[in-house]
Amino acid sequence: MTASFDARPRHSRWRLASTAIFVVIAVVGGVFMGAAPAEASNLGTLTGTVRDGSSTGAPLAGVTVGVGRDSSRVATATTGSDGSYRITGLAADDDYYVVFTAATPFIGGQIYPPAIVAGGVTVADYVMLRYASLVGTVVSAGPNPVPISGAHVIAFGTASPVSDSAGTLRLNNFSPGRLTEFTVSASGYNPTVVRKTFSSGETWTTTISLTRLSIVTGTVTAEDTGLPLADVAITVPTAYYPYPVARTDAAGRYTLAGVPAGTQTVQAEDTTGNYVTKSRAAQFVGGDSRVMDFTLTAEPKGRIAGLVTEAGATPAPLRNVAALLYRAGITPPSSTVVAQAVSDSTGAYSIGRVPAGDYVVHYVYYDDDCDSESCPDNRHLDEWYDNAFIRKESTIIHVAEGQSVTGIDAALDATRSLPTVAGTVALGGSPATAAGTLVEFVTPGGTVTNSTTTLSDGTYSAAKVRTGTYAVRFTNPDYASGSTTVTVTSSVTGLNASLARLPTFTESPTPTISGSARVGQTLTAKTGSWSPVPAAFMYQWMRGGVKISGATGKTYAPVVADVGQTLSVAVTATKPELSSLTKRSASTPAVTRELTATPTPTITGAAVVGSTLTVAPGSWEPAPVTFTYKWKSNGAVVYGATSSTFTVRPADAGHTITVDVTGSKPGFVSVMRASAPTAAVLSTFATSANPTISGTVAVDLVLTAKTGTWSPSPTSFSFVWLRNGSPISGATTSSYRLTAADSGARISVTVKAAKPGYLSVSRTSAPSSVVLLRLTSTPTPTVVGSARLGSTLYAGTKAWAPAPVALLFQWMRSGVAISGATGTQYTLTAADVGKSITVSVTGTRASYLQATRTSAATPGVTSRPASD
Repeated sequence: MTASFDARPRHSRWRLASTAIFVVIAVVGGVFMGAAPAEASNLGTLTGTVRDGSSTGAPLAGVTVGVGRDSSRVATATTGSDGSYRITGLAADDDYYVVFTAATPFIGGQIYPPAIVAGGVTVADYVMLRYASLVGTVVSAGPNPVPISGAHVIAFGTASPVSDSAGTLRLNNFSPGRLTEFTVSASGYNPTVVRKTFSSGETWTTTISLTRLSIVTGTVTAEDTGLPLADVAITVPTAYYPYPVARTDAAGRYTLAGVPAGTQTVQAEDTTGNYVTKSRAAQFVGGDSRVMDFTLTAEPKGRIAGLVTEAGATPAPLRNVAALLYRAGITPPSSTVVAQAVSDSTGAYSIGRVPAGDYVVHYVYYDDDCDSESCPDNRHLDEWYDNAFIRKESTIIHVAEGQSVTGIDAALDATRSLPTVAGTVALGGSPATAAGTLVEFVTPGGTVTNSTTTLSDGTYSAAKVRTGTYAVRFTNPDYASGSTTVTVTSSVTGLNASLARLPTFTESPTPTISGSARVGQTLTAKTGSWSPVPAAFMYQWMRGGVKISGATGKTYAPVVADVGQTLSVAVTATKPELSSLTKRSASTPAVTRELTATPTPTITGAAVVGSTLTVAPGSWEPAPVTFTYKWKSNGAVVYGATSSTFTVRPADAGHTITVDVTGSKPGFVSVMRASAPTAAVLSTFATSANPTISGTVAVDLVLTAKTGTWSPSPTSFSFVWLRNGSPISGATTSSYRLTAADSGARISVTVKAAKPGYLSVSRTSAPSSVVLLRLTSTPTPTVVGSARLGSTLYAGTKAWAPAPVALLFQWMRSGVAISGATGTQYTLTAADVGKSITVSVTGTRASYLQATRTSAATPGVTSRPASD
């Protein structure tokens, strides 16, 4: 594949020309990496290696490497057997592009290397990916698949060659590294979609199964006669084009082939127009054979007809008027159009196929060339049958089964020629202005069709009043109402009225507002005592003096929009035969809002003299919220303790500690939350001592814990003896007898001092030496021989256990060790005369407590030689 040059400016084309091309680029020499020999003062070199993008990653020989700038190629090289290339003599520049081209199956591409540096080497390595292929076998779905010839595979909108007699087809030249979607289709089968992301050079071999299109059969009969209907069109409008179509025969039977899988709608339509079209939905899996019978209902025979003209002295026919038929006598009124028709050039319309029932007709004018917005004076006003402006005033039309009702005519008013009604309303009592009197035109059915108000001189003009008879009402809150009747066929002038001023209230206090001006709270208007007592009060709440839309009740709940604004209420009192009067309250303070989350603060830390307590306010909303703190001891405020931490004082001993946290935020009500109290504050011992252990550290001997000196004196001590740092079960007194389980271990003791109102404190002794075993047999030695000068005495001993036990001997003269006398025998000397002799035997063994046993003393040694 040959890659074309792209001569667009560099900044607009930083991309790869082919999907999933991996490039490694570096620049060496000059100011970049290391130093390379300069080939010329302003020239540089481009080099690199091209490799296969498959798993081998082998270097590629014979790849053409072209370097271009602007719209032309400036240099070319070919990779050698090691895949490398080298292009020298390139002028220093940053606007080069490099094109790599190789024969199929390799995919060429284009890259943009870093700038060519004068005297330097720019490295641009490239990985060429291979095209991928699809080899597919298309078969029918099911337990016994057969090959499908003539199947197409469409990928990226391009159709492949059709499958052969074995169902096999092949598609080549797919780019690796991206998801490819294939649509497989064949005549008589449902299409399917398969998806695949290829790797470089991959040939994907797969089997594609297609399900057959479904078949629907059935019979169509007429509901009114029970007879079969011929020439009924059976279609599937929900299927893709072309739609499968069938027609019923003389027996009403049909066979519809080619129904695709999925939820489909099968429709039966009588081509004669005598029966109502019917549809049925069904789910098709593929290869289905479904039976669907249809019974068609006869079209209704009723008809409503009439003529539509433009209202006026000389009625003219109106075309393009839609006559919309609605059911009448239904609660609530139906908004479904039963049937409709459009008037022709003579103004005639005819609505056919009307079922028996009661109806109303709505006439809507459509102008093909002008709508109501672009041509407001060139249209006709809608109306309901019998000159009714609204539906409820329309005359109901009854249609019997198969009846034709004619003469349902309408005359629509043209906006360009609607009359104007004008006059003057005089107000009694010489008011400052005559403006503000409401003039309303009311139909006999009570519908207000037009309204206007008088100007400052009392005149009014109601434009585009539709023809008809009206009751005209004149109302002004401070005056007695008036009315008159007028029939409008053309413009009317001089329709005047005089209104007498009403007396007013004699007592009219200023209203007040109760409640808190806070978001979510409710404010209530207090009207006070009026005289005479009004028949009704009307309310209008105001924000900063401006009316609040919809806030017209006695109460008002401030909302977020009110925050920072003052509120007031205008109260209007009304009473028949009295002039209404409005009084306005004083304004509230600026509205605030409450914080939405104000959790109870928590205190962490030990309630002990000298320790530091910290308060966590929790998550207040909406954030951010500013906090202040007030610490208390037994409920009394601690002066100066206003930070989030508090150091417990000696004076707090025995007290509980609490903290009040106040959260503040502009526009919000400040809220105080108090923490739960701590436990009573404990004092601490002024001095304490590490315990010591006395006793011999050997099995079956007793160790004793010495508590040392504490101040003040604890009321109690508790003990826990430890073996190699772990508690010994049941060893909780001041002394402990060592057991065989302690052999080889080191023993320590933890002493806990307690005193009411003080923090209990534990101290642990230093560990003992390793616990030794005890010898089980340590016999007392005997002295054998005569206690005479010159005699030899022998030490006699029995076996020590457990063996082996090493024995050491020491002879003693009247209890004092005789220097050098450490053997099993001893010869008496002159120094021994008159003294008693004993021998001590010491038994030793590793991990055992050594033991010493001393013999009984001999009689005093005599000077008489042993030879006598």
